[in-house]
Amino acid sequence: MSKEIFVSTYNILMGFDNKVYDSIENIKKLSKNTNYQFFNFQELRNTDENKDMKKKFQSLFPKLKGSFYIYPKVTCDRLGLGSFSNLKKLNETRVELPTINGPFNPHKYICTESAIFGVISTVYELPNKKTIRISNAHLEIIGNMKYKKKKIKHILSHFKEKVDYEIFCGDMNTVGLANFSKKKLMAHKKQFLNLLGKGFIDVKLPRGKYWTSDIKNNVSPTMKGATTFRKLFVPLGIHVRQRLDWIFVKNLKPTFCDVLYDCVGSDHYPLVAKLKME
Repeated sequence: MSKEIFVSTYNILMGFDNKVYDSIENIKKLSKNTNYQFFNFQELRNTDENKDMKKKFQSLFPKLKGSFYIYPKVTCDRLGLGSFSNLKKLNETRVELPTINGPFNPHKYICTESAIFGVISTVYELPNKKTIRISNAHLEIIGNMKYKKKKIKHILSHFKEKVDYEIFCGDMNTVGLANFSKKKLMAHKKQFLNLLGKGFIDVKLPRGKYWTSDIKNNVSPTMKGATTFRKLFVPLGIHVRQRLDWIFVKNLKPTFCDVLYDCVGSDHYPLVAKLKME
């Protein structure tokens, strides 16, 4: 009987709103009865309430092994990534992707320091001794697809070890300038798949669910700059419902995928999937 894998990716908007932790509990419930689990998070951030985000998240997954990349520079109070799994960890690769500087970088108006973006990639060993690599990526919001493709190429250049199965997921920040465009979505997906290489497929969203982020309706009011976002977007009638979060897999068969619109607390919604090992 084939084994089932659960994978999720969720940008928690720096943990400003404690509702994200309720959302994480809902994600965990969906993983029950699966053999292997991979939980991936972007924008982990040390706050006054949670001074050690590593410790906070490890307490949410006490039985799982955690991989963290809390960026060493003081950026957004050490913004970073976290991944968790119940499998044996073999090795980790962390790749920093410096942000674009300049007056048009929106992060300078949101954060006291510009964020650093990157990926944490972890290779795990399955009980049958085969290996699986999961990459948890966070790409910068600004820059077109040409710029993002360069970043992904840079990430992939660090992968030296061959594995049997692969998952590449996270917040790719494939942002359009206006309302959601299905045509643009398909173009983004095709370019990602071409970059990742032969054998990779996209985990398709269920019918009727086309976006994974909604800045207007779901952003935390405690976030500096949120009021500015609303003043700009609401009069224009732009929801900014975008497909920012993705799950790509290789040698794995998707059997279930969903965007959890009832999970609030961030400007992103959790993206979850179940996979069968081929």
